[in-house]
Amino acid sequence: MNVRRADVPADRLRVIIRVLVDVGITLMLIASGFWPPPSPLSFALVAAAIVAMLLRRRTPKGAACAAVALTVAALLVGGSVAASFLALLVSVSTVAKLTDRRTTQVTAVAAAVVVWCASFVILGPETTDLPVALLIIVTIGFVAAAGDASRSRRAYLEELTDRAQRAEETKEAEALRAVADERVAIARDLHDLIAHQIAVVSLNAGVASRALRDRPEDAERALKTIHGAAQTVLEEISGLLTVLRGNNHDAGALRLAPTPGLAQLPDLIRQFESGGLAVRQRIEGTPREIPEAVDAVAYRALQEALTNALKHGRGDGAHPASALVQLDYQAGSIVLTVTNPVSDVRRATSNPDLGGHGLNGVRERVASVRGQVKTGRGPGPVYRFTASLPTSNPTPGTAEVVTYQTVTNRSLP
Repeated sequence: MNVRRADVPADRLRVIIRVLVDVGITLMLIASGFWPPPSPLSFALVAAAIVAMLLRRRTPKGAACAAVALTVAALLVGGSVAASFLALLVSVSTVAKLTDRRTTQVTAVAAAVVVWCASFVILGPETTDLPVALLIIVTIGFVAAAGDASRSRRAYLEELTDRAQRAEETKEAEALRAVADERVAIARDLHDLIAHQIAVVSLNAGVASRALRDRPEDAERALKTIHGAAQTVLEEISGLLTVLRGNNHDAGALRLAPTPGLAQLPDLIRQFESGGLAVRQRIEGTPREIPEAVDAVAYRALQEALTNALKHGRGDGAHPASALVQLDYQAGSIVLTVTNPVSDVRRATSNPDLGGHGLNGVRERVASVRGQVKTGRGPGPVYRFTASLPTSNPTPGTAEVVTYQTVTNRSLP
């Protein structure tokens, strides 16, 4: 984890406080070494207590054991018991801060029992009556409780900090995921808007090149179609760039203009017919109003299917590529079917997913409204695209993508 700049002064302040505390405790130990009157052995015990105190953060349990031993030794030789006992209290407090509660309890109880028993045996019962025992037990228990409270508070603050950091990381990850999803949505919209126009340009460019000498009228008509399609593409790209360069950075602002629905299907069919695709339309059931999201997905699905029919459809100069669009209004759903013969028999037989990224985008759109997509080929060069979209109270669940191998119609119905 990277250390923030704001944390550096706090770390330095923490180190300074630790140094000051150690210096203060050391001075207290040195001062307590002068009572009772100092002796070389007494100073040696004080020096050992200072060493144990300074090493308490590295080996807290070892420092506590050393402090207990120094206290007992001070009782035996008549040295500075105050200095050793003070080092014991500091060590027990450090054990409580740096270890768990069970270790703290065992260390505190053991230290109190050993010190009281040693004083009882060495000094005699007349100098270690009940008040002295209670003083030893209460003092050691108090510093242990204070150290444990400090550890609990530090753990609580660390948990709060960790939660805040995880929340910040989660928020950043969600933001990155939202940006990635928005990029995919923009790419999908851009594909839906211009893919069929590019197909129109490609098809009519071939027509114009073949008809330029013998049929100049057809070539001129094809070039006009190319010009119109190119102009449409430029307008769509210009609109997209205008949206992306705008100052509104809300998620909804990055989306393109509202998607048309099935009400604009006749206009869509006329566009493809002007590009050289003969389209027939069949409606079964009673047309009715469908939810806006489903309406937009239905339009985009038909747009992609017709684009693939235009690009891969079978046709020649006398017989243009053709497609049949069928809308079946069923109870609770609408089924869209686009059937067209394809020009490449081998490709139609081996690749059920003509259209690549476009069909993947359609599957994502259909899945977003809990619908199903089926693509398949029949005996011979016939390709069929079917999308089933729920129109009321769709059952929650993931969209099913199915590729089937058999289509009953050998030709367009």
